Amino acid sequence: EFRRVLFRSELKINLENTTIASPVNGFVARRLVDPGAFVGPNAPIVDVVDITRVRMVANIVEKDLRQVGVGDSARVEVDAFPGENFMGRIARVSPSLDPATRTAPIEIEIPNGDYRLKPGMYARVGVVIEQHANALVVPTNAVVDVGGTRGVYVNANGVAQFRPVKTGIENNERTEILDGVSEGEVVVTTGASALRNGDPVVLAGRGGRNGGRGGRGAGNGQGQAG
Repeated sequence: EFRRVLFRSELKINLENTTIASPVNGFVARRLVDPGAFVGPNAPIVDVVDITRVRMVANIVEKDLRQVGVGDSARVEVDAFPGENFMGRIARVSPSLDPATRTAPIEIEIPNGDYRLKPGMYARVGVVIEQHANALVVPTNAVVDVGGTRGVYVNANGVAQFRPVKTGIENNERTEILDGVSEGEVVVTTGASALRNGDPVVLAGRGGRNGGRGGRGAGNGQGQAG
């Protein structure tokens, strides 16, 4: 009778060993064996991933490394959701650079409670390193370089007037102006790089009484500092 009880206990233990529990909550990303297959004690069976928080690894160039730090906000875009931003934070910054590329990897953690972001997606990241409230800005394509001096062309009664400016934060769409232009002044955007000081400015699609010198100044786009 004792032997029979011991045999039953062994069977019960063996049956319990057939139930495999994951140490973490998540999704099965890959199954490595099929039902009925024989596996050894250390053989992998499935890959389980927890994607409630995903991690992105990006490389940052040497000249920008000093501007980022752990805890900084980061804006992530993925091709699967065009025009939508996912906010995260920098969790780690490598203390060394790759000598071949002169870049350092940074790790960005992004909350993913709705599981929309998937591991392996291609992503682009923008890091918020500084913010200025109520800043005076102009369209970035209005800022041009004339003889080594950065500035904008202001529409002064139909004539282009070059104004040297001091710039602050810049991105692809807007550039902060710290000095040189006042709020509400009209600046030339499209075609600004082809202008010269004193050229007539004609708004695109409209005629004007002033003829452009050699055609310069005709068909310019305009924006307002604000």
